[in-house]
Amino acid sequence: MAHQFSVQQSIRQRHSVRSITAQPLSPAELARLKRYSQSLVNPFGIPVSFHFLQHKPAAEGERLGTYGVIKGAAAFVAATVPQQPAALEALGYSLEQLLLYATALGLGSCWLGGTFDRSGFAAAINLTETEFLPVISPLGHPRTKRSPADKLARWLAKSDQRLPWDRLFF
Repeated sequence: MAHQFSVQQSIRQRHSVRSITAQPLSPAELARLKRYSQSLVNPFGIPVSFHFLQHKPAAEGERLGTYGVIKGAAAFVAATVPQQPAALEALGYSLEQLLLYATALGLGSCWLGGTFDRSGFAAAINLTETEFLPVISPLGHPRTKRSPADKLARWLAKSDQRLPWDRLFF
């Protein structure tokens, strides 16, 4: 199955989404993400594994595992690599490909490297001693209105003050 989508359009549309609706990923959306993740290769030749997790968020908003940074997520992807040189570069390359595809499907995501319960996610994916789990991302349908935590994170990261496209890419 071909996974045709405009990478450039996804790059232009992609932004960190920390506020997600209660609508879970459909089985079709999850299947498409899984199929796409299995087709990914990176220029480093290092295998990257993607672990898709689904659970019901807490009634007051998603807190389990993300320290309150993500609101409403019922699905996550955890990316793991073997511990070896250039593994993080391979993971970054592959995960961003997956998140750009998710953007093309109309889904939101957000890289989380320091604001997630690493041991909880490691247990959920049965992380082995030879694997490294540096990052996860929620996956879901973006809310129209951002949560206060999302607004604060965007302000702190100066997300709305990024350089224009023609200054970033030339």
